[in-house]
Amino acid sequence: MARTHKLLWLGSLLGAGLIWLNTTKKGQELRDQALGHAEQVYDRVKERLQGSETWDKLSRSRFGEVVSEVADEYSREHGLGENVKRIVVRVVNSQWGHLRKEGRRMRRT
Repeated sequence: MARTHKLLWLGSLLGAGLIWLNTTKKGQELRDQALGHAEQVYDRVKERLQGSETWDKLSRSRFGEVVSEVADEYSREHGLGENVKRIVVRVVNSQWGHLRKEGRRMRRT
């Protein structure tokens, strides 16, 4: 029962945060900035992976490691806060399937 209450509480906080990010001007600005950073990190991750020998054998966990490494580097370069960096990592990690499809297309050509 206690776990259910914790999950409901966590879900409520997450929902409130998402509403804030989508409805307030400051939230929208923060979301847009985070997405811009995520796009840059994704491009760097893609470049790093394309240059590696293990592109064909890339696992999801290794992809996550590369994303974290690149996000750390990018965060230091651009002075991102820890919260923004976490958002960027989540967004880029969610692109695993898209990157795999891109990789397959590139191998065919």
